[in-house]
Amino acid sequence: DVYVWSVRWLNAQRDLASKKEEQIAALEDHLRRMQDLKQRVENLAKAGMVLPTEVNAVEFYRVEAELWLAQEKAK
Repeated sequence: DVYVWSVRWLNAQRDLASKKEEQIAALEDHLRRMQDLKQRVENLAKAGMVLPTEVNAVEFYRVEAELWLAQEKAK
């Protein structure tokens, strides 16, 4: 749910952004949210509250966010 919410927020920010810097800032915000989510899920996994596969899924989302950011910066 956090990932879906973050992507919706990212899309809203990007829709409103008219400058490349604003696009990059939106992607950086999304990446920070995914990094925070990863930390939280790792802590939950250590406590046995989520399955280890959830950690892998969140890592995918974090890497995806890094890719999107790199692609925007390369434009």
